[in-house]
Amino acid sequence: MSSISIDDCDVQILIMVDEGFLKDGSTRGVYMMDNRAASGSVRSAATLPWQTNLDVGENICWRIRPVNPQSKKTFTIDGISNCAAWGYSGHPGVAFDGTGEYTGTAETGGNYSYTISITISGGDRITDDAATLTVPASLSVRG
Repeated sequence: MSSISIDDCDVQILIMVDEGFLKDGSTRGVYMMDNRAASGSVRSAATLPWQTNLDVGENICWRIRPVNPQSKKTFTIDGISNCAAWGYSGHPGVAFDGTGEYTGTAETGGNYSYTISITISGGDRITDDAATLTVPASLSVRG
Protein backbone atom coordinates (compact mmCIF):
# COMPACT_ATOMS: atom_id res chain seq x y z
CA MET A 1 0.00 0.00 0.00
CA SER A 2 1.25 3.46 -0.86
CA SER A 3 1.44 6.17 1.78
CA ILE A 4 0.93 8.87 -0.88
CA SER A 5 -2.54 10.43 -0.94
CA ILE A 6 -4.28 10.72 -4.31
CA ASP A 7 -4.79 14.41 -3.42
CA ASP A 8 -1.01 14.92 -3.18
CA CYS A 9 -0.30 13.80 -6.74
CA ASP A 10 0.98 16.40 -9.18
CA VAL A 11 0.74 14.00 -12.11
CA GLN A 12 -2.55 12.29 -12.98
CA ILE A 13 -2.47 9.38 -15.44
CA LEU A 14 -5.80 8.06 -16.70
CA ILE A 15 -6.15 4.66 -18.36
CA MET A 16 -9.35 4.33 -20.40
CA VAL A 17 -10.55 0.93 -21.62
CA ASP A 18 -12.94 0.39 -24.53
CA GLU A 19 -14.16 -3.12 -23.76
CA GLY A 20 -15.56 -3.53 -27.27
CA PHE A 21 -12.01 -3.78 -28.64
CA LEU A 22 -10.56 -6.06 -25.99
CA LYS A 23 -8.97 -9.26 -27.15
CA ASP A 24 -7.08 -11.64 -24.89
CA GLY A 25 -3.63 -10.19 -24.30
CA SER A 26 -4.03 -7.28 -26.73
CA THR A 27 -3.94 -3.68 -25.56
CA ARG A 28 -6.02 -2.51 -28.50
CA GLY A 29 -8.79 -0.43 -26.97
CA VAL A 30 -6.62 0.71 -24.03
CA TYR A 31 -5.83 4.43 -24.04
CA MET A 32 -3.66 6.51 -21.73
CA MET A 33 -3.59 10.23 -21.09
CA ASP A 34 -2.25 12.55 -18.44
CA ASN A 35 -2.38 16.14 -17.26
CA ARG A 36 1.11 16.92 -18.60
CA ALA A 37 0.46 17.89 -22.23
CA ALA A 38 2.10 21.27 -21.58
CA SER A 39 5.22 19.39 -20.42
CA GLY A 40 5.34 17.36 -23.63
CA SER A 41 3.68 14.10 -22.62
CA VAL A 42 2.79 12.28 -25.79
CA ARG A 43 2.56 8.98 -27.60
CA SER A 44 5.56 9.37 -29.88
CA ALA A 45 4.33 6.80 -32.44
CA ALA A 46 1.32 4.54 -32.81
CA THR A 47 3.28 1.50 -31.65
CA LEU A 48 5.11 3.11 -28.74
CA PRO A 49 3.79 3.47 -25.19
CA TRP A 50 2.49 6.68 -23.67
CA GLN A 51 5.29 8.84 -22.28
CA THR A 52 4.64 11.03 -19.26
CA ASN A 53 7.04 13.92 -18.68
CA LEU A 54 7.60 15.02 -15.09
CA ASP A 55 10.19 16.22 -12.58
CA VAL A 56 12.09 14.35 -9.89
CA GLY A 57 10.07 14.33 -6.66
CA GLU A 58 6.65 14.59 -8.26
CA ASN A 59 3.93 12.22 -7.10
CA ILE A 60 1.93 10.25 -9.68
CA CYS A 61 -1.60 8.83 -9.49
CA TRP A 62 -2.82 6.15 -11.92
CA ARG A 63 -6.57 5.58 -12.42
CA ILE A 64 -8.49 3.22 -14.69
CA ARG A 65 -11.97 3.82 -16.10
CA PRO A 66 -14.18 2.35 -18.83
CA VAL A 67 -14.85 4.43 -21.93
CA ASN A 68 -18.49 3.33 -21.62
CA PRO A 69 -19.84 4.70 -18.32
CA GLN A 70 -22.63 2.07 -18.47
CA SER A 71 -20.20 -0.84 -18.59
CA LYS A 72 -21.02 -3.74 -16.29
CA LYS A 73 -17.37 -4.82 -16.14
CA THR A 74 -14.91 -4.16 -13.31
CA PHE A 75 -11.61 -2.50 -14.25
CA THR A 76 -8.71 -2.89 -11.80
CA ILE A 77 -5.04 -1.93 -11.72
CA ASP A 78 -3.25 -4.99 -10.33
CA GLY A 79 0.25 -3.60 -10.25
CA ILE A 80 2.88 -1.30 -11.68
CA SER A 81 6.23 -2.84 -12.50
CA ASN A 82 9.46 -1.82 -10.90
CA CYS A 83 11.82 0.54 -12.72
CA ALA A 84 14.74 2.73 -11.69
CA ALA A 85 12.52 5.85 -11.69
CA TRP A 86 10.97 4.74 -8.41
CA GLY A 87 14.32 4.94 -6.60
CA TYR A 88 14.88 3.17 -3.31
CA SER A 89 11.45 3.74 -1.77
CA GLY A 90 9.86 1.02 -3.89
CA HIS A 91 7.46 0.86 -6.78
CA PRO A 92 3.98 2.42 -6.71
CA GLY A 93 1.19 0.78 -4.73
CA VAL A 94 -2.52 1.09 -4.01
CA ALA A 95 -3.28 4.53 -2.53
CA PHE A 96 -4.38 4.33 1.09
CA ASP A 97 -7.17 6.87 0.50
CA GLY A 98 -8.40 5.80 -2.91
CA THR A 99 -10.73 3.31 -4.51
CA GLY A 100 -8.09 1.26 -6.30
CA GLU A 101 -5.90 4.07 -7.60
CA TYR A 102 -2.14 3.58 -7.50
CA THR A 103 0.29 6.27 -6.35
CA GLY A 104 4.06 6.62 -6.42
CA THR A 105 6.94 9.08 -6.68
CA ALA A 106 9.50 9.65 -9.43
CA GLU A 107 12.80 9.73 -7.53
CA THR A 108 15.46 9.32 -10.22
CA GLY A 109 15.97 11.39 -13.38
CA GLY A 110 16.12 9.69 -16.78
CA ASN A 111 13.99 7.89 -19.35
CA TYR A 112 12.29 4.71 -18.18
CA SER A 113 9.89 2.04 -19.39
CA TYR A 114 7.46 0.25 -17.09
CA THR A 115 4.26 -1.76 -17.37
CA ILE A 116 0.82 -1.55 -15.79
CA SER A 117 -1.06 -4.80 -15.14
CA ILE A 118 -4.83 -4.46 -15.38
CA THR A 119 -7.70 -6.88 -14.98
CA ILE A 120 -11.11 -6.58 -16.61
CA SER A 121 -13.73 -8.89 -15.14
CA GLY A 122 -17.45 -9.39 -14.74
CA GLY A 123 -20.00 -8.14 -17.16
CA ASP A 124 -23.56 -8.81 -18.08
CA ARG A 125 -23.09 -12.19 -19.77
CA ILE A 126 -22.34 -15.57 -18.22
CA THR A 127 -19.58 -16.01 -20.80
CA ASP A 128 -17.70 -12.89 -19.68
CA ASP A 129 -14.36 -14.02 -18.28
CA ALA A 130 -11.62 -12.07 -16.64
CA ALA A 131 -8.86 -10.73 -18.87
CA THR A 132 -5.48 -9.59 -17.65
CA LEU A 133 -3.53 -7.15 -19.79
CA THR A 134 -0.06 -5.69 -19.53
CA VAL A 135 0.03 -2.10 -20.75
CA PRO A 136 3.41 -0.56 -21.65
CA ALA A 137 4.17 3.00 -20.51
CA SER A 138 7.19 5.24 -20.09
CA LEU A 139 8.43 8.18 -18.06
CA SER A 140 10.82 10.99 -18.86
CA VAL A 141 11.90 12.30 -15.45
CA ARG A 142 13.75 15.64 -15.47
CA GLY A 143 16.21 16.50 -12.77
